[in-house]
Amino acid sequence: MLRMVIFLAYLIACQTQAFCQIIQLPSFHSFSYSGTVVVPDGGTTSLGGNTYSSSSRSQRSGLFPGPIARSGQSQFGNAAATATIIDHQAIDQQLLGQSRRQMIDRQEAINRQVDRQERGMKTADRTEEGKSLVRYARSLYEQRRYADARDAYEMAVAILDPSLQKHAIAEMRRLGLRR
Repeated sequence: MLRMVIFLAYLIACQTQAFCQIIQLPSFHSFSYSGTVVVPDGGTTSLGGNTYSSSSRSQRSGLFPGPIARSGQSQFGNAAATATIIDHQAIDQQLLGQSRRQMIDRQEAINRQVDRQERGMKTADRTEEGKSLVRYARSLYEQRRYADARDAYEMAVAILDPSLQKHAIAEMRRLGLRR
């Protein structure tokens, strides 16, 4: 009996708390969706989702059982699509009180005007560039760099309009930089 008392005392003395450290590693989840969904203007639609749940229970056993430890985990995810459509032409049509045909005609007139302006600017830019090349060719000729002057005249003739090309070619011939 003495042995039993000693054994029980030994068991009571050995009943100590166990400490542990929990390390949670990061987890990454990704998904992709490929398909077509119908979403009303200003509305949202669900593309689906998932739910995950787990739980655990542990209890220390022995002569004197310890407290019950419980843990649980829940996760859920959902994917959704939201659409907002802004139709600027429809807004302009309502504000200006014009029909759809009138709006289309107005836009086409604006496009034609922009095209004319761009063509006109390009012609003016090319003319100015050609005139600048002629001035540069004259300065090269004055420095007695005849080959460089001839090249500059050639570049000017390539981009000038026909009436100015004639003047540049005549000047080249007069200076002896034949074309």
